[in-house]
Amino acid sequence: MKVTLGWLKEFVDFDLSIEELADKLDLSGTAIESITDLGAKFDKMVVGEVMSVEKHPDADRLNFCEVAIAGEKTGIVCGAPNVKAGQKVPVALPGATMPNGMEIKSTSIRGVVSNGMICSEPELGLGENASGIMVLPKDTKVGIPLAKALDLNDWVLEFEITPNRPDCMGVIGIAREVAALTGTSIHLPKVTIKEIDKNTADKVRVDIADAEMCPRYVARFIDNVKIGPSPLWLRRRLEAIGIRSINNVVDVTNYVLMETGQPLHAFDFQALKNGHVTVRKAKAGEKLETIDHIKRKLKPEDLIIADCQGPLALAGVMGGLKSEISDTTEEVLLESANFSPTNIRRTSRSLGLISDSSLRFEKGIDIEGATFAADRAMQLIAETAGGRVFAGAIDNYPKPRALHHIALRPDRVREILGTDIDTKMMTATLKSLGLGVKSNSKNSLDITIPSFRGDLEREVDIIEEIARLFGLNNIKSALLSSSDPDRGLNPQQKLVQKLRSLMSSAGLMEVVNYSFIGQFELDRLALPKDDPLLKGVPLINPLSEDQALLRTSLIPSLMKTVSYNYNRGQKDIGIFEIGHIFRQAKVKPEEFLTLGGAITGEVAPVSWNNREAVEASFYNVTGLIELLCEKLKLADCHIHPANHGLLQEGQAIEFLTGNKVAGFAGTLRPEAQANFDLRQPVYIFQIAIGQLLEQVTEELLFVDVPKFPAVVLDLAFVLDENIPWRRIRDLAIETGAPLLRKVRLFDLFKGEEIAGGKKSIAFSLTYQASDRTLTDNEVAHIQKRIIKRAHKELGAELRE
Repeated sequence: MKVTLGWLKEFVDFDLSIEELADKLDLSGTAIESITDLGAKFDKMVVGEVMSVEKHPDADRLNFCEVAIAGEKTGIVCGAPNVKAGQKVPVALPGATMPNGMEIKSTSIRGVVSNGMICSEPELGLGENASGIMVLPKDTKVGIPLAKALDLNDWVLEFEITPNRPDCMGVIGIAREVAALTGTSIHLPKVTIKEIDKNTADKVRVDIADAEMCPRYVARFIDNVKIGPSPLWLRRRLEAIGIRSINNVVDVTNYVLMETGQPLHAFDFQALKNGHVTVRKAKAGEKLETIDHIKRKLKPEDLIIADCQGPLALAGVMGGLKSEISDTTEEVLLESANFSPTNIRRTSRSLGLISDSSLRFEKGIDIEGATFAADRAMQLIAETAGGRVFAGAIDNYPKPRALHHIALRPDRVREILGTDIDTKMMTATLKSLGLGVKSNSKNSLDITIPSFRGDLEREVDIIEEIARLFGLNNIKSALLSSSDPDRGLNPQQKLVQKLRSLMSSAGLMEVVNYSFIGQFELDRLALPKDDPLLKGVPLINPLSEDQALLRTSLIPSLMKTVSYNYNRGQKDIGIFEIGHIFRQAKVKPEEFLTLGGAITGEVAPVSWNNREAVEASFYNVTGLIELLCEKLKLADCHIHPANHGLLQEGQAIEFLTGNKVAGFAGTLRPEAQANFDLRQPVYIFQIAIGQLLEQVTEELLFVDVPKFPAVVLDLAFVLDENIPWRRIRDLAIETGAPLLRKVRLFDLFKGEEIAGGKKSIAFSLTYQASDRTLTDNEVAHIQKRIIKRAHKELGAELRE
């Protein structure tokens, strides 16, 4: 949202500098994104008067012009066909820099010295008329700076308007904020219309088929208009805020849109059949060619403006080519309406048509502002295009809305803000914002919410208004006090904090992705069509097809991030995310907090102590799972091989806690890897945080430093290659308890010395007692029991 300072000052008086104004607005929550000095780009540009025009002696298409500037005359070579003596023109003097970066110098053009340039609109960045030089009004004073002559000694403020403040999407709304911040009052433009003795209702009929989609429609009518260029003041004001001038009528609708925040649309009335307008949903098969010359197939949910012959415009989004204002237009039907924000957003996004109008309708505009905007626009159309304004307006408003009231407790304001604000100050603050304030009782105020502040719904909203106008910087900071012994992070928050720390210490970087994805991202996983992961939860009103579903897994988002980085030259990637996934349920979707990650490329580069780079492998992700089990001190945690649709066969595990599957890890299937445009293996994992929470214990157990030495022995078995290491480890721990303290795998071997289908594993066993030194016999006895059980239960043979 852009506003010029001069435009703002037409509605509110203040003496603040541009910097002071920006600071006040920023501190009150109306953020300013940028401030631009409009006049800066017109330095060394002035108004000149063409005194004489002669043909260039050595060029048929050039003229030599004598130009008067502040009592002096200078010669300028000009090639414009429309240059004439007596014209007031913009002149760029030597040393000036044009908007396109070209520097003006005194130069010889075919033997004739030219001391500057007479400029056209495009050369000044002020329009698109390149047919000749720009000619200024005859009463323009010669020699004055061009910025002053064009009323461009001004500043442009660009605001970042939050979605809940559509009232600030117009100059008047910003002016209201400034008035409240500076303690002044706002003065609205006076609307005076000279109407003829004919009624709009006799010429126009408006029907609304669905009052939910269009709660109000105001229409006014004017004939005998003359379409042409807008006056200079109107063009300059629109161009200053980035809006291209089209013609006087269309420019007025844009001007009033930016002034009031109320979108308007002007129809060429001669294109309407019988003067009958209907606001309705599109019918199956209907099409509309919009003003951008694109023929669009309409959907049944699209709201349109139509006559008896068919669609005329996409309501609140874009007009139709058939009824647009053209040079031949003589009769204008002006629309000032209110449409459903949800419907406009859906239509705008589905067709890829986002306009100043649709952005405002999407946020929800002031339904009571429709009449004022229509009258203001009709006044300006009559002033700029002539014509006869018909009396009255069609105001189709089926269900007028009552004003909302909120009870405000001054004591509650002081309690929430933690500062002593006088009730009189609260009253004055709220009144300055246009709210009605009446005393209900000694301890309560009745606040009437104006129609333009639909964001104020509860008492706390009113308290926020008082706080931001009082100044958050004026509220002293204080530590919170509480008698709650359990204050602080809850168990889930503590667990998430630990997981972040563990993942970061393992070398992974945290990423944050949207919870919304498209079906395309799920399809890239190359899963069977009936896989539950493909059944994303659909959104009723998605922003786009790429964000139409709530994700069922973190993996698609993580893989999209990996693919994005990989295809931009970053081959070594280790990332994790803590976010929510969703499952469809009967009443509403179920939501689960989840940890996920992906690793690819090198995990240890070549260095002085690494002669070869270490590539990521299946064991990196399984090792992360084991790290979590150890560091989180999970009461019951184990890993076993599994089949998973996302993972490559033989390189997939499930992670169990409390005999429930808490997650999975392994190597992404090659088909999915290829779908994400990756040419190296990717290793992924995903864990349900809620499942971890059930097994995490915060209780710390302290044991004495061992006083007696440990005994470390090794064992090596040959056994079937399909038997997982976990079974050997668990068997040894169970058999050797309580003296066996640690089991560590240190070798896995397959080769010619080992029979086919077999593998050799070697591991160390650490024995230790807390009350004595163990004897060789004690340890040997346990070793024999482990060997015997391993042979009997697993078919393991001792390897000497």
